[in-house]
Amino acid sequence: MQFFKYSIPIAFLVGTLAWIMLGNSYEEVPYDSRVYITFGAAVFSGLIAFVLFRKEKEEKIDKKK
Repeated sequence: MQFFKYSIPIAFLVGTLAWIMLGNSYEEVPYDSRVYITFGAAVFSGLIAFVLFRKEKEEKIDKKK
C-alpha cells in the first residue's frame, strides 16, 4: 500500500509535467517519441519514489522486549 501512497502520484505528476514541457518547448520531437519519453520519465520517477519512500526495517521489528 505504501507504493500507491507516494509512487503513483509522483509518477503522474512527472508524466504530466514532461508532456507539457515536451509540447511547449520541443515541438519538433515526434508524437510517438514524446509518448515514450513521458512514459519512461513517469515509470522511472515512480520507481525512484518507491525506493526512497519505503518503510525502514527498524519499524518492522517486534517490540516485545
